[in-house]
Amino acid sequence: MAIRRFPDVQRLLVADLEDIVGAGRAAVQTPDDMEADLPFVRVMRIGGGRTWISDVSTIDVDVFAGSYVAAEALAEQITDWLCGPPP
Repeated sequence: MAIRRFPDVQRLLVADLEDIVGAGRAAVQTPDDMEADLPFVRVMRIGGGRTWISDVSTIDVDVFAGSYVAAEALAEQITDWLCGPPP
């Protein structure tokens, strides 16, 4: 019998966010040399419930950039993408 698993929402979101911030600039944890990869986006699952039928994730998206203005602009772009119409 094949084991069926819920998709890894964090990794799926990282893959999609790399289209916005660039390859290697999004991950589930920050790299030690993050300053070399700015802007950088970290995606973390911070909660949510799970049943046999559904897996509801609460996700935190952190944006790091060289300045507050740059981070805010990127965060707004990501928010627009997340809350916009379905792809």
